[in-house]
Amino acid sequence: MNVHLQPADLEITTVSPAVSPLHALTSPNKAIHHTDFLPFDLVVVQMNKFEVGHAKARGTSFEQLVPGKLETCQLRSQRRDQPTNLREIEAQNILSSVNSSEWAIAHSKAQAAVSKLSLGDKIQLATGVGTLLGPCTGNIPAIAAIDFPGLCLEDGPLGVRGTENVSAFPAGINIAATFNKTLMRARGAAMGAEFRGKGINVQLGPMMNLMRAPASGRSWEGFGSDPYLSGEAAYETIKGIQSQGVQAVAKHLLNNEQEHSRDASSSNVDDRRLRNEYLQDSSQQHELYLHPFLRSVQANVAAVMCSYNQINGTAACQNNNTMNGLLKTELAFQGYIMSDWDASQSTTNSPNHGLDMTMPGAPYLFSVFGTSLEWAVSVYKTVPESRDMATRILAAWYLLGQDSGFPPVNFDSRDIFGFISDIGVQGDHASLIRTAGSASTVLLKNNRDVLPLKKPKSISIVGSGAGSNPGGPNSCFLKACNTGVLAMGWGSGSGNFPYLTTPLDAITDRAKTDGTNVTSSLSDSDLAAAAHTAVGTDVAIVFITADSGEWGSTVEGNDGDRNDLQAWHGGDALVQAVAKVNSNTVVVVNAVGPIILEAWIDHPNVTGLVWSGLPGQEAGNALVDVLYGDYNPSGRLPYTIAKSAKDYPAQVTYSSSSNPMQINYTEGLFIDYRHFDAAGITPRYEFGFGLSYTTFSYSELSVSGSVAGGNPQTGYGASLDPSLHEKVVKISFTIKNTGSRGGHEVPQLYVSLPASTNSPPSVLKGFDSVYLSPGQTRSVTLELSSSPLAQKWAANMSTAVLRRWAQTGCRRRSFATHSTLPEKDCSSITPPYAQLQDNLAKVKKILGGRKLTLAEKILYSHVHNPEETLADGVLRRGETYLQLRPQRVAMQDASAQMALLQFMSAGMDRCAVPASIHCDHLIQAAEGAESDLKRSIVTNQEVFDFLESAARKYGIEFWKPGSGIIHQIVLENYAAPGMLMLGTDSHTPNAGGLGLLAIGVGGADAVDALTGTPWELKAPQIVGIHLTGEMNGWVTPKDLILHLAGKLTVRGGTGRILEYFGPGVFKQSCTGLATVANMGAEVGATTSTFPYSNSMRAYLNATGRAPVARAADAAASSGFLAADEGAQYDEVIEINLSELEPTINGPFTPDLATPLSRFSELVREKGWKDEISAGLIGSCTNSSYQDMTSVADLAKQAKAAGLTTTVPFLCTPGSEQIRATMERDDVTAALQDVGATVLANACGPCIGQWKRDDKKGEENAILTSFNRNFKARNDGNSKTMNFLASPTIVTAMSFAGKLSFNPVTDSLRLPDGQSFKFEPPRGQDLPSNGFTAGETSFYPTPSPAPQPETNIVIKKDSQRLEILAPFTSPFGDTNPRGLELPSLKVLMRVRGKCTTDHISAAGPWLKYKGHLSNISENLLITAMNDEGGEVNQAFDHDHDASQAAIDTIPNVAKRFRARNQPWALVVDENYGEGSAREHAALQPRFYGCAMIVARSFARIHETNLKKQGILPLWFADKSDYSRIGAGDSVETFGLESLLNGSNEAQISLKVTRRSGETFTIPTKHTMSKDQLKWLRAGSALNHIRAQTN
Repeated sequence: MNVHLQPADLEITTVSPAVSPLHALTSPNKAIHHTDFLPFDLVVVQMNKFEVGHAKARGTSFEQLVPGKLETCQLRSQRRDQPTNLREIEAQNILSSVNSSEWAIAHSKAQAAVSKLSLGDKIQLATGVGTLLGPCTGNIPAIAAIDFPGLCLEDGPLGVRGTENVSAFPAGINIAATFNKTLMRARGAAMGAEFRGKGINVQLGPMMNLMRAPASGRSWEGFGSDPYLSGEAAYETIKGIQSQGVQAVAKHLLNNEQEHSRDASSSNVDDRRLRNEYLQDSSQQHELYLHPFLRSVQANVAAVMCSYNQINGTAACQNNNTMNGLLKTELAFQGYIMSDWDASQSTTNSPNHGLDMTMPGAPYLFSVFGTSLEWAVSVYKTVPESRDMATRILAAWYLLGQDSGFPPVNFDSRDIFGFISDIGVQGDHASLIRTAGSASTVLLKNNRDVLPLKKPKSISIVGSGAGSNPGGPNSCFLKACNTGVLAMGWGSGSGNFPYLTTPLDAITDRAKTDGTNVTSSLSDSDLAAAAHTAVGTDVAIVFITADSGEWGSTVEGNDGDRNDLQAWHGGDALVQAVAKVNSNTVVVVNAVGPIILEAWIDHPNVTGLVWSGLPGQEAGNALVDVLYGDYNPSGRLPYTIAKSAKDYPAQVTYSSSSNPMQINYTEGLFIDYRHFDAAGITPRYEFGFGLSYTTFSYSELSVSGSVAGGNPQTGYGASLDPSLHEKVVKISFTIKNTGSRGGHEVPQLYVSLPASTNSPPSVLKGFDSVYLSPGQTRSVTLELSSSPLAQKWAANMSTAVLRRWAQTGCRRRSFATHSTLPEKDCSSITPPYAQLQDNLAKVKKILGGRKLTLAEKILYSHVHNPEETLADGVLRRGETYLQLRPQRVAMQDASAQMALLQFMSAGMDRCAVPASIHCDHLIQAAEGAESDLKRSIVTNQEVFDFLESAARKYGIEFWKPGSGIIHQIVLENYAAPGMLMLGTDSHTPNAGGLGLLAIGVGGADAVDALTGTPWELKAPQIVGIHLTGEMNGWVTPKDLILHLAGKLTVRGGTGRILEYFGPGVFKQSCTGLATVANMGAEVGATTSTFPYSNSMRAYLNATGRAPVARAADAAASSGFLAADEGAQYDEVIEINLSELEPTINGPFTPDLATPLSRFSELVREKGWKDEISAGLIGSCTNSSYQDMTSVADLAKQAKAAGLTTTVPFLCTPGSEQIRATMERDDVTAALQDVGATVLANACGPCIGQWKRDDKKGEENAILTSFNRNFKARNDGNSKTMNFLASPTIVTAMSFAGKLSFNPVTDSLRLPDGQSFKFEPPRGQDLPSNGFTAGETSFYPTPSPAPQPETNIVIKKDSQRLEILAPFTSPFGDTNPRGLELPSLKVLMRVRGKCTTDHISAAGPWLKYKGHLSNISENLLITAMNDEGGEVNQAFDHDHDASQAAIDTIPNVAKRFRARNQPWALVVDENYGEGSAREHAALQPRFYGCAMIVARSFARIHETNLKKQGILPLWFADKSDYSRIGAGDSVETFGLESLLNGSNEAQISLKVTRRSGETFTIPTKHTMSKDQLKWLRAGSALNHIRAQTN
């Protein structure tokens, strides 16, 4: 029967795939009720046709029950209100609503007991005593203080292992095949009774990992491939076990779905769930793999076992997300989590992240817990003593009443020779085992009613699977062999047989009563003997097998997992040999899972197929009961049997070049039948299928109930919210046994979600096993309830959440579908993670093991010689200077000139670290990409020749003009999570989007790294940016950083790293994160970074760097690429992404932020012209494929409406790779169709390389997606107002041409008078067809070898390049003041903002970047003199008669130089903000500047001044700034003491005014020991050269 419950096209299907009688285990007079979860808010119920007789495949049509009648009803509900937040829930103490009263009582007792325990006692409770150091497989010692006798933990999921006189029950896979909850619970209770009888406190089962891959080794221990079936089986089994006072253990948490590399692999699982602050996102995890654990928690399971594998890069037994987040928070689990044997690897991460007990442990002194944990708690304070491990363990003990009357252990698992007489505990369990074995047998084929057998005259039995193991059923250690009847798999999940009935013996015994002659051939390989035995008999029964088990035992070449899905021992050939000679061939399969049957299943002589599975000790008797009809088969397949192994969506990953092995669950929700349904693949036998010896009919379908009401919670206990588990909808129907035999029918309820949810076509959500005598009719009700794993994920996902996914891009879908560039050689770009983590461990040891932020981990892992650098054992953020070893240097063409000129003077023949040069700054935008590139190459040829020759000489990768912008190329090619790199550009932090520290520096800093000199940095403070919520509509990552710039201002990040964390991070693309990091430079931040995420992995893979991704996955699994939980930040800023709106910043400063909704009002208030003169997008930020496809979406919308841009619209791709991919995917065409000009892959207008012919000298407004908007920066016009916005806002407003236009709310008027409104843009992170490289001639040779014979090209008379002469030290024989600076004259007092653009202008001056004499002509030409109020004006109070008293700043500076008069500058706040332009330090030094005194400095510029031998001092009292003026004399005091090693020395300044007045002012400095050496030598380069020589 089919039952459809549809919100839109939601479908729930109840199917009877087979009709079958079975003797009753439930009362025949009682209606059957079943409860499950209802995943929807609005349903439409429709009765379809029903089948009478044998079942067809799920979803096929059925004979009409009531001809011509269609019944429909609607159940309507109101969408639930939003849940309260976590703090409100905690305040309401929701424990009472999500946890049982039994747990509350148990915890109360446990807390009282724990209060009496010492720290050592508590830790002993959590620490196993070690392998073979106790009678049980796992042992917890006794605690005398509370009369606690200890705990005995023993395998396994199908019965007691390691002792005698116990039962061997059917495996989990068989009990799942019964689809019978009564049997499931009865089996659990019987096992529990045996464990209790042996004095075992804890049964290490049930196992509930899903059969994701059909060849997986241990899936037979669990309950099949479906999460709902597994969940119900787990629930009933646990209820049964714990009804006997024995603790059950739900295992293995989580994603332990294969045996190969189980302890060296990462199961990478996605999820589509509602997110909260605890959990990253994952629908696979919740809808599939977590669900059985939810049901286990609902069954009050005492314990959960974590697995060996990693989950998304983090080991399961130290995985905060799964243990604390999913299990203990979302599922509100109250018991304890134990490790799988030897799976706990960390003394701190494991307990801090949720592990409560380590197994098997080790002697206390040597355990991962034990003494180590005691020290972690009491000495290092890395694990809080308040951690409730002991409480949870004791609470489980009290929960099961084991504190009173529990029997002592009466066996010893070490007694392999049977010296100890075991107590028998089997009771009458053999009868239950036999019944369960029969009920789990699945009849798959029964042509000509060959079964049940009807006293045949002769039977032939063929195959070793019918007989016994000659050595006895327990002769193989852990059952690691496949000899004789297969009744269980191998490994720790096996048990001991008290006996094992074989099919041959059982059939022979039954044949005697019938007078049937039985012959047999038990050889699998002797096909002639098999045929000879079968020929002429009434029926031939062939037994074939397939075995598997746990890793560690190799059986017939199979190491745990099966090598394939074929029958073992040549089973196919054996069946064919028999079928060839016997027309009634029945095949019996004893297998751990599906096998491929195609070689013989359609053979006309194969009339019967019986799936016996792993039935336990009563294997032969249970089978005989079915073969002869004493038990009507009612088993249903708990997995799909395919026609080809390739039809399954997931396979065992047997080997991998990565370590750990990456097991990517790319199939999503589509495992087993879900995949077959979705892909339209016809299986041989589908999940849930099974035949019977009778027939059934269905009638009287009705659906009633409502899902209205309730207020589901979030956060703690969200998935146990009672309102989501109440019974709300009932599907009732009547079943009649229309055949002649009694038996069980198994109705199954399947739910279908709307196609828009990308969900499987149908999923199991209800079943029962109903016994009916011939002619009997019974009413059955299956009940559905709302649950977080259904309602929130199905109903809400089918509406709001999925719509958001569609808007925010195909990122999630593209993980599995995009193709990639060819894999690159990543040896030079993969960080040495092991070395870094070793170095970090040294630093952490020095710091006493304190918890670190991610930025600290990366920074400190690169500390040079930690024992020396941190010799005093102190590391204070904002104070301590660090000596660092960067791994890479990237240089753009403008700054590379001076960096290389300096490096050349160091006398080295190669670079100490990998380096690259990027030709991007010298390409001027004017007409378009092709012509601009050609013209710029001609104009700058001598510079490019110089750079290329230097690169060749020193082994540097040289990216030619046209290759792209440095920051995009670094992101695409060099950046790697956890790396520390330097770049000679302030926007180097762009690479932080890949989870590294990329820091912008001057050329002199770059020379440190290039020469192998430790690079010095004052340990930055760390600002935590906590992101929650989710961007929607028009909001982009650009808006996040624009908003943050408004919060922090241009000085708010100085000396600080911005570290983003929280769930909002994991919803961003990698390139989106790069955009945020890029513009962090505008708030003065040292750099920005983010924890490693799926989007980073996807980007690495898409850009050909899979080896880096694999290495990063491994590093992330150890916690290296994320902050320690509980790490402290110097400041935390909360940003809810859901509350963000598009933002526009400016003009003239990047921190003047205005929300778009208020911007038009600001335009009116300021009286600005309501017009835009140009729109510009791209450059080093917002130039990714995602940005460009989002913009193209708007362009396509506009084109469809007949619109083109109303102002010049210029677009700069970030790289050749982006450009080529845009062109291939018609993104470029879409932009050009609406009037865009696509510029060269270079910086262009963003840095002032814009040949703009209009608006010269006019006030005008441009809108750009750039990062800086200082006066005259972009077009040389100081009256051009540059407003910064996201590329999508810039694009939309370029169609309106007005500053006041708001594309979120406003419409545009079309030529025909109608209005047009943009829809929110949609982009794509990664191209579906992969990136294309484009013009590869732009690219360098990877990792080139130095060619020392190369001559560096510099023309003799060049006006572009000039060999540097070393600066002289101010401390020499000519200085009468010794180690104090000589008496200095003040050149000028600079007023207000003075960026590096003011100090050393860009634009047309970029061509002189390699010629210090020429570029120095622009020194401070846009700075304002505070004393005169004029720009580029200085006073010369010592001029001669031929000179004017007032001149330009460069001219006055040159006069001072000509007089050999060293000089000083007095400057305002945040002096030198902006780019990393080291010329802003070189030029003043070149003209003789020796000291600059500031109210405050920008970080990079202050360092650049130090590098060039200029002393930067800070006013101790900022008001002293106005007391010093041009022409005053200044002398330092205290510098000599500082240079001589007095760390406490203070520098004061004696000021002599021109009037003769004198006074002294105090100052502050940030000079480190090494920086003082630079000052003394005259420059850092002088010092390096001296060291090198």
